[in-house]
Amino acid sequence: MLLDNLTDEEQALVAEICKIREFRTDQTIVSEGEKGGALLLIRKGRAEVRKSLGAKNHKFLRELKKGDFFGEMCFLHHAPRSASVIALEDCEILELEGLEFDKLAAKYPEIGLKVYKNIAAELVERLRRNNEELKKAVLWAIEGANPR
Repeated sequence: MLLDNLTDEEQALVAEICKIREFRTDQTIVSEGEKGGALLLIRKGRAEVRKSLGAKNHKFLRELKKGDFFGEMCFLHHAPRSASVIALEDCEILELEGLEFDKLAAKYPEIGLKVYKNIAAELVERLRRNNEELKKAVLWAIEGANPR
């Protein structure tokens, strides 16, 4: 999780620069393609990450729950949002702006290191899951093309 390994004091410093945002069930939290620079952490509720497949279709990618975070591509590289996130139930979200965090990390490098390591650990886990999904898709395509 994003704030794992941070002391209570360090978590309080991060919390001071976060904004709390609330979303109702079925409300869009972020939209694919929009610009942003914030990392978002689910404080309460559940949400769905989905990828657009055209005008009216989308693919479910994963469900987010309390403690999960998203938006790391925008946070780290100011890239457009790669997917949409929709509230499955009423949600409370902590929004951590990248520029504000950069200032905090410059003043407290140990906080920056811990948070960036936590982001990296989550990205590694997501990459591992995506590799497994890709492997399954390739095997399915091969077996489908060459029935026994």
